[in-house]
Amino acid sequence: MIEMTTNNNSAALSKESKAIRASILESLQEMKYGQVTIVIKAGKITQIEKTEKQRVGSLQGLYGDGI
Repeated sequence: MIEMTTNNNSAALSKESKAIRASILESLQEMKYGQVTIVIKAGKITQIEKTEKQRVGSLQGLYGDGI
């Protein structure tokens, strides 16, 4: 877990902080459609959720009536 900080002049981030930041940025860069949710409890990041959507062209069912 990482503590939230509002001090922009804070010293270098810890290794854990850097890893979490990298994970969030990687999730965002790879995604076309979806969302990344960051869960914070008691001022600490406890969970990062990634939900990605895939867009598909028009699909048709067996009888041409869609899915």
